[in-house]
Amino acid sequence: MDEANWGASKHGKKRGRGIERQKIAVAVSRDTNEHPLFLRLLINPDVKTSTLQNVVNSCVTLGSTIECDGYKSYPKLENVSVDASKYEIGDLKWVHFAIGNFKSFLLGTYHGSCGDYQPYLDDFCSRFNRRFQLGQLFTRLSRAVATSFTLLSQADTQLLQFN
Repeated sequence: MDEANWGASKHGKKRGRGIERQKIAVAVSRDTNEHPLFLRLLINPDVKTSTLQNVVNSCVTLGSTIECDGYKSYPKLENVSVDASKYEIGDLKWVHFAIGNFKSFLLGTYHGSCGDYQPYLDDFCSRFNRRFQLGQLFTRLSRAVATSFTLLSQADTQLLQFN
């Protein structure tokens, strides 16, 4: 687990955790072979313990071990154990990999859209978390189309009847 900053930079302002950009909590679960299984990205107002505790409560299994960079907010988290004792650059490679891929995804797919980033974060997480379930893609799409409800304008209805 780690955090990232996203948004337009402010010229002449602070760098690092104290900047005025949006803070994003990043949590990646791994399998026994150290490969990423599940990703969650959440926008937070800050990186205080209470805020990170809300992230842990919403997306981390109780009793899990969180590997982090040792920032002062992590050791105070409840219902999980925190391991930052052997942290070195590169230990959080999947977290940093996800952050880099999200930045590329946002700039490439949405051309750096501005505003509320949480829908973009959710879209990226959904794609990441389903990347190995390609066989279910058609079934999921069919179900989504069959259960969706759309409002057609009167002109659209007349056009469909004409064809």
